[in-house]
Amino acid sequence: MLSLPKAFHTCARPWAEPVRKTAGVRSRTSIFVAVIDFPERLERGHPFRQWKTWRLPGDRLSLIGYSRANDKTFFHVPELKLALDAGLAEGRQVDTVLLTHTHLDHAKDLDFLATRESGIDIYVPEPSLPYVRAYLRATTELNQVAAFDPALAAGARVHGVRPGEEFAFGKRGSHVVRVVRTEHKVASVGYAVAENRRALVPKLQELKATLAPDAFGRLVADRRRQGGAVDRQVRRPLFAYLGDTHADALGRSPWLFDYPVIITECTYLDDAELDRARRVGHTVWSRLRPFVVAHPDTLFVLTHFSLRHSDREVIAFFEREGLANVLVWAHADSYLPEQHQH
Repeated sequence: MLSLPKAFHTCARPWAEPVRKTAGVRSRTSIFVAVIDFPERLERGHPFRQWKTWRLPGDRLSLIGYSRANDKTFFHVPELKLALDAGLAEGRQVDTVLLTHTHLDHAKDLDFLATRESGIDIYVPEPSLPYVRAYLRATTELNQVAAFDPALAAGARVHGVRPGEEFAFGKRGSHVVRVVRTEHKVASVGYAVAENRRALVPKLQELKATLAPDAFGRLVADRRRQGGAVDRQVRRPLFAYLGDTHADALGRSPWLFDYPVIITECTYLDDAELDRARRVGHTVWSRLRPFVVAHPDTLFVLTHFSLRHSDREVIAFFEREGLANVLVWAHADSYLPEQHQH
């Protein structure tokens, strides 16, 4: 019989083998299958960081990720190869990272994302720029157990940005980002993402509604031959992502409400945390609620809830609020780390 290590269990599993008779002794040929040991599933003490996914309304974009205050925050928009913060990449690769601030629950996996062989652009608040570069340098040296070689890190392009600035990303600058002023206890910004697209000039747009398709096509062709303008570049707002901030950031940038979706934090549900939220730059629901009520055509995606609130508590709270333009980043079947369950 095959001798197996102690780490293996042996199970005699006679498959459909023929019975053999030898000198009046009946025997059955058996195949022994080695079954390896494996660890038990961790039922207690597991962080239970279940990711969630949601498709933006009227668009082809998905938002995938996880966010809890003082734990981890990372969102992935796969269609744009875009990361919103970098706290928990879990093996995903992107072309662009929009980092709101450098607290490790939002930035810890920057070092992993920066190793993308085809290169990556990382946008960070300008005051954080030297610290992000130092972090990437230190983690590279730690990983290589060697002095930093700039040539090996050339693919990670880190850019410092300020509120009000704009930059393009994607193939041929397909999308544009406007940097948002936010309010947190370290340097922070938000990002408003729009699509660059071509649209007919207004006069032709009006004529298109009145002419038959063939006639309109001839008109456009004639105009092109004469060197006249046919179309123009326009921006279609997609979403804004604010990261960690006090709700006052919305009041300081009213243009944000041109965006159909605003992804913003709502760390605290209870007014007992008002003083703390003001001091450290977080959002309490009562301070965010007036903006939500005043802008019913904007969908607010609320994230970054305190670990003191279970997902079911979050859902129940906002069901009582009864606001149709709120989506909470929670799910009734999600669980918190054991130490936070109650």
